[in-house]
Amino acid sequence: MPVAGSVPSTRQDIHPQRTFRAFANRGYVCLWLANFLLYTSRWMQMTLLAWLILDLTDSPLLVALVGFFSSAPMFLLGLVGGILADRVHHQRLLSISQGTNVMSSFLLMLLLSTGVVQVWHAYLAILITGACWALDTPSRRALIFDLLGVEGVTNALALDAVGMNASRMCGPALAGVLITLRGVQWGYMVITLFCSIAWALLWSLRMTQERRPERRQQSIVRNLLDGFH
Repeated sequence: MPVAGSVPSTRQDIHPQRTFRAFANRGYVCLWLANFLLYTSRWMQMTLLAWLILDLTDSPLLVALVGFFSSAPMFLLGLVGGILADRVHHQRLLSISQGTNVMSSFLLMLLLSTGVVQVWHAYLAILITGACWALDTPSRRALIFDLLGVEGVTNALALDAVGMNASRMCGPALAGVLITLRGVQWGYMVITLFCSIAWALLWSLRMTQERRPERRQQSIVRNLLDGFH
């Protein structure tokens, strides 16, 4: 018998399936898997390149620059990525940026396999990856909204955050295992494979994107000033 003034139970609203309801959307499943592979690849890359530069130079300062070149593009290009998210088809932008990632990873893998890799090659590879992330991160988030709408975006972003945090554990651990067993070259083979699968998953999405003509009519400078404001 309910007690006067008590809050009615809403236990029927708590269902395990609600936690993973975004996975009912096939497009979101493809996007989540692509994001997880790319997140994991990025953390693997940080570990592999730090080890490679330490092996080549034995310089702690040059190792620290791996993190600098990885994060600098986000600082410089973050606002540009927001503008692109308003002006360019989200899926197309992601496909272009991740295609660039695949090519960069493949070329560094070839340099490692031929034994001619140099320090600046590693910095250039991590710089390209950082630039791609800076330019496509806003579109990656907006694509979730395109797939699920207002009702599903909160759950979808929460699940994406789970994948992101899991990759922080899996990426460095996998890179360490591969360095121990096979070396940096094999680690980059796995990165290239992951990026290629993610690229294919992004291409597999079949969707249209609602345009925002009022955004495209504004100048880029005006968009940047709005962002700083």
